Amino acid sequence: MDDINYIKMSNGEDVVATVLEEDEDAFYITFPLKFVYTKNSINGSVVMAMIPWVPSEELMNSIFQIHKFNMITIIPAPEKIKSYYQFQLDQSKENTVTKIRDLYEKLQESPELYKLWASNTSNNWIN
Repeated sequence: MDDINYIKMSNGEDVVATVLEEDEDAFYITFPLKFVYTKNSINGSVVMAMIPWVPSEELMNSIFQIHKFNMITIIPAPEKIKSYYQFQLDQSKENTVTKIRDLYEKLQESPELYKLWASNTSNNWIN
C-alpha cells in the first residue's frame, strides 16, 4: 500500500503522507506534511499551505506508526493534493541539497571552520 493519503487526525490535524503499510492497529507512513490555514490579510480569503508534520526535516524520511484510534478517517488524496504534496516534497529535497552544498562550500573555504564543525558533529563524511 505505497500511496499518498489524506488523514484526518482525532486532534484535528489534516495530514498528507505516503502510506507504506497497514496492520490491524496502525498505518505506517513517511514524509508526513500537515495543512496549515491562514487568512490572507489583503482580501480575507483562507490560504492553505503544507508544512512538515514533525519538527525536524531530518525526521521526514522516517517511518511513523499512526494508531488507528488516533485517526478519524483516511482516504486516498485527491489529485490536486497529491500534486501539491509532491511539489512540497521536491522543494524540501532541493532545499536540503542546496543547504548541504552551501555548507560544503563554506567548509572548503575555511579549514578552521571545518575542524570546528567536524569536532562537533558525527557528520564526518565530508572530506
